[in-house]
Amino acid sequence: GKLETMHAIGYADVRDFKVDVGARPVPLHASYDAVIDGTNGDTRLDRVDAAFLNTSLTAKGGVYDVEGVKGRDVRMAVVIDRGRLEDVMGLAVSSPRPPMTGGLRLQATFVIPAGEMNVIDKMRLEGRFSIDNGRFTEPAIQLKINEMSMRASGKLAKTKTPAATPPPA
Repeated sequence: GKLETMHAIGYADVRDFKVDVGARPVPLHASYDAVIDGTNGDTRLDRVDAAFLNTSLTAKGGVYDVEGVKGRDVRMAVVIDRGRLEDVMGLAVSSPRPPMTGGLRLQATFVIPAGEMNVIDKMRLEGRFSIDNGRFTEPAIQLKINEMSMRASGKLAKTKTPAATPPPA
């Protein structure tokens, strides 16, 4: 084939995949179908299927050279049809356990511009997501959210605050 359009189909297993702000590396398995421009290293990812913990995703996009800037732009469209919120949050938070659990559906595009900043500081994300049966992992927070939800739905009467007593004259 041509050096400008090398086609690659392959697999990658990353035993300790980690986003630079997350505390917990996870095993990641991915398969990909890509077209590489051998003259400049630009890579178009026609399809990526990836899985980590209990979450699978599909993605497409690419990794492109940016003249005069160290590194490459990463531009991807990602779909998670049936993932886990705790898996994704575990990549982005440094606490020992993610603050929430639940089912996750997501459709998003993201751009990680070239440059030397941390990924989390420079990543731009746009999309939609939904959480099914979301729960906070901290019981006190979950109780407060449950109470707020019940009050908002009218199932729990608001507690009355006693009237303030005027100060003595």
